[in-house]
Amino acid sequence: MIFEELENKITGHKPQIVELKRANAILVPLVDTKDGVCLLFETRSMTVWQPGEVCFPGGGIEPGETVEQAAIRECCEEIGVRPGDIEIISDFDTVVGLGGFVLYSCIGKLTAPAYKINTEEVAGVFTVPLDFFLNTEPKIFRFPMPPQIPEDFDYSVFGVKGPYPWRTAENTVYAWEYEGHHIWGLTAKIINQLRSYLTT
Repeated sequence: MIFEELENKITGHKPQIVELKRANAILVPLVDTKDGVCLLFETRSMTVWQPGEVCFPGGGIEPGETVEQAAIRECCEEIGVRPGDIEIISDFDTVVGLGGFVLYSCIGKLTAPAYKINTEEVAGVFTVPLDFFLNTEPKIFRFPMPPQIPEDFDYSVFGVKGPYPWRTAENTVYAWEYEGHHIWGLTAKIINQLRSYLTT
């Protein structure tokens, strides 16, 4: 390969996340209520992955969609609002999960007068005052995630002798409980990020 050929192939390349297997987008919905600004959550139906857990509206990003477009579409599909009921305030932070999973997020104001829940995916919705999260420390759990190397792993392919000092990951899990609702996992991780920006 000559340099000009290489340059033609690389110029204009849009950077990708290596080994990305699934990219999801969520909307962090803010609603104005008698209790002040609240976050709106979904409880997942019992027929989907992670049944009964609490999450924000969201799902997979389809080809050609932006994060905002995917988050708005998923919110409309799941809780029966219209795109015009959602005003995006800002793109927000991204969580890189295990196994090639990336979760993008954006924050928006939700002004829908009513919700028409898609019961195949969502069991219900509820709100939590934003002040609750700002004034309540989460419970934090940390645990190591060491690599599980098979006994017959062939280190000779890499020109090294085993055992090799593979990197060990640590998982941090945040959790809140509000009126019987358990909010944890990636949902709580996004909330903790928002909390850190709003309290500093």
